[in-house]
Amino acid sequence: MKFNLVYITLAALASFSTIVAAHDGEEHGGNESSASLGSSPTGHGDMSSSTSGAAAAPTMAMGGGHGSNSTSGMPGMPSGGHGNMTTGEPMFPKAPPLSIGVLLFPGFTTIDVFGPLEYFNALSAQQNITLSLISVGSDLTPVSSAIPSHEMTMSDGSVMVMNTPGLIGQSLVPTHTFSNAPKLDLFLVPGGLGSRSLVRDNATLDFVRARWADTQYFATVCTGSGIAAKAGVLDGYKATGNKQSWTWTKQQSDKVNWVPEARWVVDRKAWTSSGATAGMDMTYALITKIYSEAQAKYLAEIMEYEPHTDPSWDPFAVVWGAVSKNSTNSTTTSEAKTGTAAMALVGALSML
Repeated sequence: MKFNLVYITLAALASFSTIVAAHDGEEHGGNESSASLGSSPTGHGDMSSSTSGAAAAPTMAMGGGHGSNSTSGMPGMPSGGHGNMTTGEPMFPKAPPLSIGVLLFPGFTTIDVFGPLEYFNALSAQQNITLSLISVGSDLTPVSSAIPSHEMTMSDGSVMVMNTPGLIGQSLVPTHTFSNAPKLDLFLVPGGLGSRSLVRDNATLDFVRARWADTQYFATVCTGSGIAAKAGVLDGYKATGNKQSWTWTKQQSDKVNWVPEARWVVDRKAWTSSGATAGMDMTYALITKIYSEAQAKYLAEIMEYEPHTDPSWDPFAVVWGAVSKNSTNSTTTSEAKTGTAAMALVGALSML
């Protein structure tokens, strides 16, 4: 009887210890392999989940890039990395600081700016990045993406004033003007209908020339290549641009080796992309160049974005008539017809 009482007491203590341990594990997050929603400092949700074809990168917590450096049992782990191995964040080697500048002007296309910046916003949790939003204005007044009235040079050389009433836009607060912009490693020139006025603005063209001279990477999205071409910095370079505005873009310089069918083009320090989302694909390639493909792939997975990694993929060159449909296998006749109808609609709206 005495023995049984001792046995029962010990069994009860063991059960109590198990319950306490389980409760303690729940309070501290339970299974260490799954991070809670919103744990990412970039604000992109659960970053611990692995997907099919995920980047082959070891794990760590970003949080400024510092913490435990334990790499036990993790083959292929970069040496000298920083982070907590228990929270499911990848660890990548630290690269030199990168200073990025973006040109802001009234009538910029939002995705030309926000698409590439979404990559760099997330990347800044892992790497040392600074950002300057540089206004073409004389002060730090917010710059709107709403399309302003603008002059359009037609194919016959005549100039027509275009109005687009009723279109909404968003504003960005610049951090710098031309007079106090810092030295940059990467300068990004977006596109948008506001670019039509900038090609006649000497102050903007002078600034573009100056930044071309002292940056390691010079990137354009959409009709941003038209601004760069007008400044003369793309003379002798291969470049591409928005296919809907292809005729206008090419008109800015006949000294550029224009590539009519390309998602993006790289020629030495010049990185030029086609329109809108093409800037995101170019940025993926640019981050691969500066950092690594594994890091670029991880950032794309955070964004739940599947980039096009073939720079020659460009069905929109046919859709918007930059090339004929017989010159590529990527676009169907129905897509070309859809593009023709869309061009007519855009033209009608522009005439309002």
